[in-house]
Amino acid sequence: MVKAKELNFFALIIALIAITIWLLLASKGLGLTTDAKAYLYAAQSFREKGEFLTPQGYYTNWTPLLPFLLSFIPAKVLFFFTLLLNLFLLYVLIHKIISFRFWQTICYLHASFSIVFMMIHFFVWSEALFLALLLAMIILFLQLLEKETSKIFYALIVLSNLLCLQRMAGIFFVAAFALLIAYYFSWGKAFRYGILSSLGLGLWFVRNSFLQDKPDFLENIWAVSMYDSLLGYAESTIEIFFSTIGLPEWLLVIALGVLLLGLGLYARLERNLFVLYFNFVFYLAIMLALSMNIEHESDRYLSPVMPLIMIIFWKRLSVMQKEKEKIRSRFRYVLLFFIIAYNLLRTYFYISQWYNFPPLEMH
Repeated sequence: MVKAKELNFFALIIALIAITIWLLLASKGLGLTTDAKAYLYAAQSFREKGEFLTPQGYYTNWTPLLPFLLSFIPAKVLFFFTLLLNLFLLYVLIHKIISFRFWQTICYLHASFSIVFMMIHFFVWSEALFLALLLAMIILFLQLLEKETSKIFYALIVLSNLLCLQRMAGIFFVAAFALLIAYYFSWGKAFRYGILSSLGLGLWFVRNSFLQDKPDFLENIWAVSMYDSLLGYAESTIEIFFSTIGLPEWLLVIALGVLLLGLGLYARLERNLFVLYFNFVFYLAIMLALSMNIEHESDRYLSPVMPLIMIIFWKRLSVMQKEKEKIRSRFRYVLLFFIIAYNLLRTYFYISQWYNFPPLEMH
């Protein structure tokens, strides 16, 4: 855990600005979409009738944690505290990975001011809390690698169940962590973790089996072609760093491959980085294999793992100190300027749009 004397007060200022922006946006209401309305309807039905419903019938297309929380916590309160939690967990993870104070600050600025980070806390979606649970799991797992204790292991299992009950995609991370546990500890421990971490989602599927003949989530698999899925995720990943406007499709795919290869070669050298990289690549591979994204939604699907690739990227730039890297070491500051400037401008553009034209606002 971060000690008081190690606190980066520039990061504190960044967090306060991010909170202020959110409060400004939320003053006009939170953003609503079709699934956001389903969460709120299910929350109301659970509060009033004790069961999860949608206007069309039973609530089966999503998992129950978010509407359960919304049934007794107002949306603005829940998302405000989720924002605070994510800002804190982001800082803890960045502080754990990156040693140099300056690069901690840059990474934190990039991650907390990215438009996708702002977006998932402004819209009533499940991704914000999902991100918090995933960051907490990664931090716990890194602690488990430092000191193996039953307390941390079972805390990881509890968080894994909550992750799956927040979004079904949580099961992909259960598989990823199970493989990491098998690699660093044992297959027996991995099997125990996998079974216990899947119990909550398994019970939810049993509940749904009494209400429907065919699971709703099957309709989300292979919703687009694998090529379109690849393009969507390539564009969203590259846009973490640079604009993709005007870039040909083939260049987007090549850029994604080069980025993942370069960061992967570096991440393999450090255990903590490898954990982050493995979670990102494993999740991306599953989402690509199942083509689980739709047009213009790739940012949202990738939002839980975007901070992971950002941290690896800034960690790599932070260690360009050697004599043979002198030219690249100087170039990194040029890179830094363009990446941060692009992200701040992009975030400003979207936030201005949301503030002036609230998307189906909820007061």
